[in-house]
Parts: sequence; C-alpha cells; structure tokens
Amino acid sequence: MIKKPSYVLPPHALNPVRIASRRTDYGHARRPDLKCTHVYSYRLTCDEYEAMRDRAQDRCEICDRLDRETPRGELVIDHFAGGKGVWFVRGLLCDRCNSVMQRHDGTAPWGPASRPFAIKARAYHLGAFGEPTREVLTRADEVIRDRVRRLATRFAGRCIGS
Repeated sequence: MIKKPSYVLPPHALNPVRIASRRTDYGHARRPDLKCTHVYSYRLTCDEYEAMRDRAQDRCEICDRLDRETPRGELVIDHFAGGKGVWFVRGLLCDRCNSVMQRHDGTAPWGPASRPFAIKARAYHLGAFGEPTREVLTRADEVIRDRVRRLATRFAGRCIGS
C-alpha cells in the first residue's frame, strides 16, 4: 500500500463555495517538514516569492493564462542561467511560455508556433523580477548571442520538419 503524503489544505479548499478571486495562500509552505523549493532552488525568500506571485496576479506573465488553467494547475518559476556569472529569477510562467523562454535564451531553436511570442519574451526578460542591473542584462545578452550562434551552427543545413 502506498502511503500518501499529508498536505495541509488551505482554508478555501474546505469550503469550495467561498473561493476568493485572488489567492493569498500560494501553497509554497504546505509541508512543514520540507523547505520551500523556491528557497533552495531559486534563492528566493518566502516574502520574495509572495511578492513575485502578487506581481503575476496568478497569471502567466507572458500569455496571461490563469495558473489554474495550466495543465499542472500552477505557474513555474522562470530564471535565466548562463555562463559569465549570470543568474537571476525572471518571474512566473505557464509551461508553454517557459518553453518559449528557452527559445529566447538560445537553448532551443525558434519554431513557427513560438515565434509570435518573441517580442513579449524579450520584454518579459528585460522586466525580470528583482530588477537585474544593466550590466547583468548585458552579460545575459552576450550569453544569449553565443547560444544562438552555436544553435545556428548546429542546425545549419537542416530543414525544419525533416
């Protein structure tokens, strides 16, 4: 028999009729025996995480999809990680827009379905949570240019869909 983990449900889950229009319990501290993922994976305090949630207003910061309308029912923490000592958290995204940011970051090639999001992805990157300095953003752009150059070399001569 598999033992299910015991989670503490937020107060509104006990009364489904009384659901607030905006969540205030983001569920990041439901398991007191575990550290919040945002602490050890993204170096965000609980207050910073909640400020990021408030900024996003329970919506993907690129496509504006509600978190509960995503396949996993929640948004993911998006970050930029590159060489040259560049690392920062950008915000909260749905899974689809998180993959769009992989294209923006140069770790995957742009495709026809993701290309319309290129301008929004750039604006989102420049408005990252925590407001990275101009120097950090410039170094991030250098990393992105290097990655795009490597991708272009790797995919040179290949036809999309073949």
